[in-house]
Amino acid sequence: MQSLPSVFYKYTTQLVFFIVEPLFFLGFVLLYEPESISAFIATSRDMFYFNITMVTCIVLFVTALSRTLFYIFRGRVPHSFFWYITWWLVEMLVLSLFVGMYMSLISVGEYPYFEAAGKSLGSLLLILSYPFAFLSILYYHYGKQLDIPADESSLIRFTDQVGKLKVVVAADALLYIEAKENYVNIHYVADNVVKEYLLRTSMRSIEDMLAGYGIIRCQRSYYVNPRHVRALRREKEGIIIAQLDVAGMPPIPVSPTYYDNLSKLI
Repeated sequence: MQSLPSVFYKYTTQLVFFIVEPLFFLGFVLLYEPESISAFIATSRDMFYFNITMVTCIVLFVTALSRTLFYIFRGRVPHSFFWYITWWLVEMLVLSLFVGMYMSLISVGEYPYFEAAGKSLGSLLLILSYPFAFLSILYYHYGKQLDIPADESSLIRFTDQVGKLKVVVAADALLYIEAKENYVNIHYVADNVVKEYLLRTSMRSIEDMLAGYGIIRCQRSYYVNPRHVRALRREKEGIIIAQLDVAGMPPIPVSPTYYDNLSKLI
């Protein structure tokens, strides 16, 4: 399942969506006044502009809420086209329930709630699919350009014990590596989310390779990327830890043997 470019999960992208979609909806209805939508929205001609303004406000509110939740939970849902489109369809369904409620109330019984919600869903899908598709295609091509590595030599290719390629990580995206018995746990950033990959290999077998990318050993069971070390701190017990510049990362232990070398690189 193809992954979305990381630009889809930026806050500025969400801001563009929940501004453009309501404005497009308002402009489309006012400009073209499609007969089916106009007859549905206008309980009387005098109420048309008031109702379209209220419906636009509902579109703005629901879209803003949906995009805010999408940004907050961006690290907990799969970064794929399927889930992205599913999220939008659910957004349209929730939006139609609110618009249907409004239209059912102002029509004073002319449109039962579920009939109003159904008409709302059809109209919203018809209109809002245009800005959604346009912005998605635009951000996809833009994001693909951003996600292309500047230099292939900056990619670290991790292979298992039999030499089979398992994962490729940009050197700048690697945070730290931790030994786990017969495995190493690789922690890195992808699509603005911290991810892990458990690779069956030994710490010793990857040491020389990592050194070529500036990744150094900081303790018997840890390698760390000095680019992401924000500070080194000595605890009261004499234990030295490295704090990373990525939120939510645990402190990384540093042995006195490796302290001087690491401190010169941060």
